[in-house]
Amino acid sequence: MALSHLTGDNVAALSAVNHAIGLNPNYANGFGIRALILAYLDRPEEAILSAQQAMRLSPLDPGMFAFYSALALAHLT
Repeated sequence: MALSHLTGDNVAALSAVNHAIGLNPNYANGFGIRALILAYLDRPEEAILSAQQAMRLSPLDPGMFAFYSALALAHLT
């Protein structure tokens, strides 16, 4: 998220989060972050799938609002 928000380099941010998810395919927060970055990159279909995966992996997550925010942003793009 730091790469995306602080530098605006969403391509590098997506690469980093994809690497993190590759290391741990059950990383729900990674899928949520990936959904936001994909929405920023105007790739809504992939963003929606990523947000939904985050929700499936951690259905009781206290940060669920972030997954829903990413999902909403993806639907708006």
